[in-house]
Amino acid sequence: MVENRSLDGAGNNIANPTWGVGPSLYTRLDYGSAYPAGNAYADGIGAPARQSGANVRVISNVLSKQTEVVPEPLGFNDMAAWWLFHVHLDIALGGQGEDSVPIAVPLGDDPFDLAGTGTEEIAFRRSLSTVELGGSTETREIFTFPTAYLDADPIYQRDLAGNLAVRSGSGGLMELQQAANGEDVLPSVAYIQSIKPGSLPDLPPFVATTFAPFPGGVAIQTMLVREHNRIARALDALQPGRKTVVDLPVDPKADPEAYDEALFQLARKILEAELQAITYDEVLPAIGVNIPPYEGYDPDLFPATSLEFAGGPLRLETMLNRFAPRLDADGASIPSGPVDSTAVLQPGGTYPEYLQEGMDPILRGMLVTPARQYDLLLDEGLRSADPEQFFGVAGDLNDLMATHINRGRDRGLPAYDKIRSALGLSPVTRFADITNDTQLQVDLASVYSSVSDIDPIVGMLAEDRVAGSLFGPTALALYEAQFTTVRDADRFWYQHAMEHSPRLRNAMRWVGLEIDDGSGPWVLARTLAGLILDTTSLGGPSDVVHLDEDSSALYVQ
Repeated sequence: MVENRSLDGAGNNIANPTWGVGPSLYTRLDYGSAYPAGNAYADGIGAPARQSGANVRVISNVLSKQTEVVPEPLGFNDMAAWWLFHVHLDIALGGQGEDSVPIAVPLGDDPFDLAGTGTEEIAFRRSLSTVELGGSTETREIFTFPTAYLDADPIYQRDLAGNLAVRSGSGGLMELQQAANGEDVLPSVAYIQSIKPGSLPDLPPFVATTFAPFPGGVAIQTMLVREHNRIARALDALQPGRKTVVDLPVDPKADPEAYDEALFQLARKILEAELQAITYDEVLPAIGVNIPPYEGYDPDLFPATSLEFAGGPLRLETMLNRFAPRLDADGASIPSGPVDSTAVLQPGGTYPEYLQEGMDPILRGMLVTPARQYDLLLDEGLRSADPEQFFGVAGDLNDLMATHINRGRDRGLPAYDKIRSALGLSPVTRFADITNDTQLQVDLASVYSSVSDIDPIVGMLAEDRVAGSLFGPTALALYEAQFTTVRDADRFWYQHAMEHSPRLRNAMRWVGLEIDDGSGPWVLARTLAGLILDTTSLGGPSDVVHLDEDSSALYVQ
C-alpha cells in the first residue's frame, strides 16, 4: 500500500497524528524564570510588549532608511531571498485578525506627513490568535497557517476542495494559465474561478492561487508548478513495465480518476523532494546555515515553527529590490518595464496584469540583479510605501520595517537580549557587544535606552555576521534549530522516503533526476540551475543568462 502525505499535515506522526497540522500555533523558546509563560506581553496575557519604547516608525527612520544601495558582499542575486520567501509561505506564514491598532506617524515625517498634520497612521492589524479563532480569554497565542513541514503546501493547497481547484483533473497535472506571451504561469484566483465557478471562495480574485503577493515569489512558484507538470508528463510517458515498478496503473483508460490521482501523488512526492534538496543542499549552505548531517526521522521531535524564527530572520527582505526587472534573452528590459513590488499594497493588486508578460522575464531579471546587502537598511520603496504617491490611488501607508518591529511587540516576543539568552548565547550588555560599527552603535543608542530594550528583529539585523554567513549568531542559531526540526520531524522527508522506497528512487531516475547513493543517506542531486533549465526558456546558448546543471543560480550571472 502506497502512503501519501496528507494535504494538511495530519497523520505525519503516527503516534501523534495532529502534530504539524496547519493551521496550528507557533511555539516559543523557553525563557525560564525570566518569562515563565514564554511571552513578554505587557500584562502577561496579550497586551503588546515594549509599548513604552520608541515609536517603531521612528526606529525605522533612524536605523533602516537607505540612502545608498550597497550590493550584498557575498555576491548573491535576488534568487536566494525569493526562494526563502516561498519557504516562509510554506512553513511560517501567519495571518492578521480584525483588531486594528494603527502605528502613529511622527509629526512632519518625510514622506508620510509632509503637511505636518500629526494625524497620519500606518495601517496595522494584530496577528490572528486564539482570541479571534478560539474566543480565548487566556494567553494570546498566535496561529500559523501552513503545515509544519516543507511540503509545497502553498502550491497544493491545504484542503481537498482547494487541491481539486488547482488540479487539472487529468494526467496528474496542475492548472496553469497561459500568459499573453505564450508562457504557462501560475494561475490567478480569478482564472481558476472562471473555469471552476465557486472555487477558492476565501481568496481575493486578484492574487495568485498560492496567495504569494510579490512577483519574485510568484515566479519561483511558477517554476515549481511547471516542474510538477514536467514530472507528471514524464511519468505518464513511462513504458508499462516501468509503470508497474513504480506502482502506477498501466492503462489510464481503465480508471482515469485513479490514474490521475496516482500520477499526481507521485509527481508531488518528487517535487517536494526537489524543494527540500535545493533548500537544504544549496540555498542554506550558501547563506552560511549548516544543518547537522541527516540521521533519520525522529518521531519524538515536535514539528512546529518558532515565533522567534518567524518574527526575525526568516525573510531576507532587506536584500530585496523594489523593482523586479523583466529582461528578454538579450538582457534588455521588455517594453512594459519592471514590476513594482509595492504594487501589492495597491487596492485591487496587480497579478492579473503582470502575469500577461510571463514569469521568465522576471526570473531572468532576478538572476542578473545584485541583491542588496543584508542588514538593517531597507529599500525606501518598501519602507515608505504610499499608494497615492506611487500609483495615484488612495490606500494605506506602509513601512515594512516598522511593521515587522511592531509585529514582534504584537506577538509578545521578548527583547533581543532575552532571545540570545534563551538560545544559550553569550550575554550582551553594551551596544558595542552587538556590532563593531560605531555609527550603528550611536544610532541604536539614540532609539533604545539600553540593549535590554532592543526589539528582536532589530538586534538580529544589527549583529556583526558570523564568518561566511549572512547572519549574526542569534539569527544563525534560530535558522539552524528551525531547519533541523523541519527536516527531522517529518516522516515523509525525502531522504527518509527514499531509504524505504525503491519505487520513489526509480521514479526519480526515470524522470531525469540524479541520485547520490554514496556512503551516507540518499541525496537527490538537484540544483536550482537544473530546475530553471528544465522549466523556463532561460540559459540557452543565445541567452544573456548562461547556466548549466552545475551552475550556482544564487549568484549574479
